[in-house]
Amino acid sequence: MNDHLKSRITPAPSLEGTAFGCREAQRFTKIDVIQAFHRLLLPFGLKVGPAWFQQFINAQLHDLLDRCASAYADDVLIYSDKEEDHWKDCQEVIWRLHQANLQGDIKKSRFNVTKVDYLGVLLEAGVGLSVDPRKVRSIQDWKFEDLRDRTAIRSFVGLCNFIRVFCYHASGVAEPLNRLLKKDVAFVMGPEQREAFDQLKRLAIEAPVLAFFRPELPTRLETDASRNATAGVLWQEQPDQTWKPSLEHFYPELLGQKFDVITDHEALVHFSTKRLLSVRQIRWSDFLAQFDIRFLYRPGRLNVVADALSGRQPSFLPLRDRLSRPYGRRPPAPQNFSPEPKPTRPLVLRATGALQTPEDQGIQQTPDQDRPELDPNSVPKGAELVSLIRQENLLQDLGTHGTHLIVPAQTSDKQTFLQTALIREAHEPQIFAHAGQNKVIKLLQRDFYWPRMKEDIRRYIRNCHDCRRNKTPRDKTPGLLHPLPVPTSVWEHVECDGKDMPKDRYGYDYVWTFVCKLSRIIATLPGKKTIRQKS
Repeated sequence: MNDHLKSRITPAPSLEGTAFGCREAQRFTKIDVIQAFHRLLLPFGLKVGPAWFQQFINAQLHDLLDRCASAYADDVLIYSDKEEDHWKDCQEVIWRLHQANLQGDIKKSRFNVTKVDYLGVLLEAGVGLSVDPRKVRSIQDWKFEDLRDRTAIRSFVGLCNFIRVFCYHASGVAEPLNRLLKKDVAFVMGPEQREAFDQLKRLAIEAPVLAFFRPELPTRLETDASRNATAGVLWQEQPDQTWKPSLEHFYPELLGQKFDVITDHEALVHFSTKRLLSVRQIRWSDFLAQFDIRFLYRPGRLNVVADALSGRQPSFLPLRDRLSRPYGRRPPAPQNFSPEPKPTRPLVLRATGALQTPEDQGIQQTPDQDRPELDPNSVPKGAELVSLIRQENLLQDLGTHGTHLIVPAQTSDKQTFLQTALIREAHEPQIFAHAGQNKVIKLLQRDFYWPRMKEDIRRYIRNCHDCRRNKTPRDKTPGLLHPLPVPTSVWEHVECDGKDMPKDRYGYDYVWTFVCKLSRIIATLPGKKTIRQKS
């Protein structure tokens, strides 16, 4: 019969959706329906039975779902914000189950509690989600000698995957075991697999509690990726000013929510303002356009949480030490970093005070969206600027790039933009007479370095108001514009343009657009990228 039946799909409620609905709940009641599938007039063993019963239970509780109840097959959860409302909700749900001839198992049900086990996890009012101790006990019962073949490894890893949302860097830890599941890899259980097995069991014991997602709280997403795993942690600031991790699957929570993404990939910070995009980047941009998102850069060595998720650590104890290590400690100075600057070049001579000029005190700043606005009274100059750069270099543990000093983007307190201030020192003072792009690049590259240094210098000088106002353009005089004559009939003058499109069922992957300049009538024709002129 199953071979001749058409499959029926009825979506079941997800754990993430149920947890989101319970974020404000203070009381829980769980009802386990007795012999649920036998209540439907269906032959036993039909593949459409679970889908039919899920649709049946949804029809009974349709207006209560996501308001005060959630039903996953024969497991019904009732939750309420207040205890007095909870009994009313329970009476309504029980009455509807009675009308549908469904009975609950009183021994397996729980009434008016603050902590309940549901779908393999524990829901605790006002706290969040935690691992069911029975699941942890099932993982602890496994022994390393039980992993005799790929089937056993697949069973153990699958059991650990059920609680991986609660475990730090679970994918990276399980990588040695997952590697043995490949057909082209010899099945050899070694010390690496033993370490991964023991560490997975340890992670199950020390799994933290995940907080309920709340849309009204500030949200932060930390991401990282390695060759073995891709990881992310969704954090929310709690009323006590602490940040706690929320659920792992983020799309339903983040859609329509304003949040920050903290990543160690600095290019993403400027991704939204980039003008020229590749086809792949256009696809990424189209997906990211759904979110109210702001990218924040954090170096990989500081992004310890997401990096710990994706990167494999040699043992669990160093990882815990790394997560608990306080930020902002002063790192040791690089050995190849001399304590005093060598004032041998014009910029360094001027920075150390040898070439100070009175005009340096009254330089007009140029606010622009591409260059940070600087206050002349607060931005350090000369020797003070170089000393501040060296100090921040040590604090942020940047070191050197060859023989060049690496300049951080800004100070630790985020009050001074060091790279912008250094470009200003090399470009705007009278001694340099607003030097051009090539001269400033050549001057700064002698002693300093930072990523995309040339691009930043060119953007700063391109937006300098004094240069744009006073310097004479050296381009040739452009010719006069000659407007085209106005057409006298329809389709006499035509504008044409082409655009890629997804391939349709007829094989067309290009669309041509024609616009009549007189009537503005638009005509579109499908085409192919491989079409030749003759055809």
